[in-house]
Amino acid sequence: MTGNDFARGGFTFTGTYTDVAGTSPLPLHAVADFLLGDIASQQGQLGLIADQLRDWALGVYVQDQWKVTKKLTINLGLRYELQPGLTEKYGHMSNISWAWDNSFFPTWVRAGSGDFYAGNPPYPLPAGIPYARGKYGNTTWKTAKLQFGPRAGFAYNLNAKTVIRTGFGIYYPHEIGNVAFDVTRNQPFTERINSSSNTLIPNATWASPFPIIAISTNAPSWVWGDPQPYTPQWTFNIQRALNGSTTLEVGYEGSAGIHLQRTVYYNDSPAAAPVNNRNLLRPFPQFGFVQAVEAASHSSYNSLQARLQHRFAAGFSLLSSFSWEKSMDNGSGVRQASGDSYTPPNGGNLASERGRSAFNFGKKWTTSGLYLLPFGKGQKLLSNASALLDELIGGWQLGGILTFEGGFPYSMGCTNGTYQNTDGPCRPDATGITPVLPNPSPNRWYDAAAFVNRLNFVANVGPYRYGNAGRNDIVGPGLSVINASMFKSFNVNERIHVDFRGEIFNVANHPILGQPGATVGNASEGVITSTRVPSRQIQLGLKLRF
Repeated sequence: MTGNDFARGGFTFTGTYTDVAGTSPLPLHAVADFLLGDIASQQGQLGLIADQLRDWALGVYVQDQWKVTKKLTINLGLRYELQPGLTEKYGHMSNISWAWDNSFFPTWVRAGSGDFYAGNPPYPLPAGIPYARGKYGNTTWKTAKLQFGPRAGFAYNLNAKTVIRTGFGIYYPHEIGNVAFDVTRNQPFTERINSSSNTLIPNATWASPFPIIAISTNAPSWVWGDPQPYTPQWTFNIQRALNGSTTLEVGYEGSAGIHLQRTVYYNDSPAAAPVNNRNLLRPFPQFGFVQAVEAASHSSYNSLQARLQHRFAAGFSLLSSFSWEKSMDNGSGVRQASGDSYTPPNGGNLASERGRSAFNFGKKWTTSGLYLLPFGKGQKLLSNASALLDELIGGWQLGGILTFEGGFPYSMGCTNGTYQNTDGPCRPDATGITPVLPNPSPNRWYDAAAFVNRLNFVANVGPYRYGNAGRNDIVGPGLSVINASMFKSFNVNERIHVDFRGEIFNVANHPILGQPGATVGNASEGVITSTRVPSRQIQLGLKLRF
């Protein structure tokens, strides 16, 4: 597996060196910094990452179905899963041992046994940085050996047309390597640079773009010994046959996510006033931050679900589903999920991150249908058509999907370098005014008066701290869209067939609005400047089958 982040380097110009002290930089200040060559932050990956990872997994299960009575059926099962951490053929990966209470100096731990520098890796640690080998074995994470997942399901025929079902199970999501691969990006095999320049006096220019080069300033870590994530799920529904081809289901579904993984920054500097060298404020100023994956998140999901289904009969089929749900968590993905920041502002306080999941839409109704036009042989109209006419007018099908969906939540942001000065994202303060407007518009989606960068803030005085605004406390625009299709199969002969398909997406050409600007004080605050779904699109296709 290969993967060099920013192999050619990445450089950011924010305007911090040419703006007026105590104010937020404008775009023109960023251009001025660029022209002067004063770099605000830099990223790079030194060396080549080309690792030979090995992985295996085991899953076994037993299951039995017991028909207790004519009306009651019970399904019972038990699954066992084992997924050891990944190994690297030559031991070219190293983790980092650390603690939130800073009770010991972080230690670089190489996989395997023997000498830490065996094979003469190209990027040794600076003198004074602790290192070890063998402490964590030879895998990316500690193997969880007690992953038992029970399953239980019950079905009861209340009468000839009504069935009641309920079930419960425990499931284990497994890492496929993408996040765990990060520990191969550590010293002494390669070096990841992600750092900020001095705030007041520039110390990074095109001539010397990386102020810190001897040690990684973005060291990946997988918290060794964290519990394996698991998800209990439970459901209850009632299904009723309305007629021979139509059924109605109404039910409840819930789940929880336990020990979910989330990326956090360790060794971040505390929120403080701008200083020339913020690195000196870190608990361990000898290096930058540790990008760690820890199993500290939790989620809960509850939903009311309904489904009306008409199986294809009398020339049409219909499926209409409704969901009224609420999903809460303190991190919707191990890495950045849509609407979430890559990391929380304060990785040591995930409790403050509890809010609506990034994928929470509230309510959603989707209806899809298929209709066979009643023309041609065997149909109500023109049933006596000739073979040629029947080939032209018969067999046409129309389809459509109508969707109404609530908006997704998102978090407000502020200018980190002015009000917080940390590696994590910056959130503003809530003023106590509700951000919800009675009639939101693209030019003013929420009430901007609900947020300020910091309450009672005075330049060069503060307060410099984390903001008190919650995560994902604003809801963006919903979605209403209809898509349509038409298709038919033409029979050239017994062996050759031509399939035609025409589709129209967003038939009404209705603008499906994107999320509004969410940075306090920015010109685009509360303004929607993009769409989630493109304008009307039409596509035609032919497929030859023989």
